[in-house]
Amino acid sequence: MLTSFFIIGVSAVLFGFWFRYTCSLILSTQASEDHTEQVAEANQLSFLTARKELTEGSNVPLAQIRRRLDRDYQLLGCLLRNSSKRGNREVSLEQAMLRADFHGLKWWCRLSETVSSSAARKALLEMTRILAHLANCFGEEATPPARA
Repeated sequence: MLTSFFIIGVSAVLFGFWFRYTCSLILSTQASEDHTEQVAEANQLSFLTARKELTEGSNVPLAQIRRRLDRDYQLLGCLLRNSSKRGNREVSLEQAMLRADFHGLKWWCRLSETVSSSAARKALLEMTRILAHLANCFGEEATPPARA
């Protein structure tokens, strides 16, 4: 019985490491054309401003940044669901993993905010990277293909 719990625990930890590594790989890929800034500006998203505030160490409360990022996430989710090219197509596995990672990071940020502001900042920075990736995905879907 103890062996089973040990195996389950180790498997869960390894799955967590695999999941976070895969999300990091997804976020490290570069698109041929970056639409992030255009999508953020057109839809009044604040994740680029939040990223700048987090990297420059501004005095904006982390809870306020987290709420703004959550608002951006909700808006981007709505935009991606209603994208004209998508129709009723399912969300890609890549986007589903990043969305799950976003929720996990939000949970981690709330837990670590009172204990370690640097850990909360890292989680918020990762959340801005996820939002930038999702915004770029929407920009790629909304942009008509180039004619040759």
